[in-house]
Amino acid sequence: MTERQVSRQGCCADPRWTIAAALAVSIVLAPASGPLSAEDTVDVPQNAHKRRYGDTWECNRGYSRTGDVCVPIEVPVNAYLDSAGRRWRCERGYERVEARCVAIAVPDNGFLSDQGHGWSCNRGFRKQGSRCERVRVPAGGFLDASGTDWACDRGYRRSQDRCRQVEVPENAFLDWSGKEWACERAFKKEAGGCVQVEVPANAHLDFSGDGWNCDPGFERRGLGCAEYAR
Repeated sequence: MTERQVSRQGCCADPRWTIAAALAVSIVLAPASGPLSAEDTVDVPQNAHKRRYGDTWECNRGYSRTGDVCVPIEVPVNAYLDSAGRRWRCERGYERVEARCVAIAVPDNGFLSDQGHGWSCNRGFRKQGSRCERVRVPAGGFLDASGTDWACDRGYRRSQDRCRQVEVPENAFLDWSGKEWACERAFKKEAGGCVQVEVPANAHLDFSGDGWNCDPGFERRGLGCAEYAR
């Protein structure tokens, strides 16, 4: 028996070598994929796809989930699928009525709103039911910023459906609002007019201009100013 034959016989007879060889073979032959995950076992129905993350699924664009199936979304005439593809919306100039898109009836002197799903009246008109009625601006008035109502010019005040001129008495002027009047400095409101403020000796007009205060060193006593008692 040669030396190579003796060596081969000795290694094969050693039980430790036999166990190590079997383990090596099992590692080589073991599947690389490992055990199946929950995601690999998801049952995805027709017209659906697995989500990128997790072990769930969602319907394709144009389908909605009903139980465990995906049914097509019925898009009516004059409608379109929204960006998500999960519901439909009416086109501009139409409004939703139950499961339909009905044309919006825009009256005379009206226009479609910015979103296109309603209407508004032109400037100078106001909404009255399903119509646009002209705003009646009286003499001494003008259309306000909204364009659907009116306001009175400066020097006039609103009274029901008219603008009445503000009657400014003597020694008075229109205030900042233009709807009322105020007395000039050194005058005060009294009996619908402006009467002069009577400033006693040793006094001066106050900051508001319609009253008085005593000068330094004097104090108010009745309707006049007297020196402080020392």
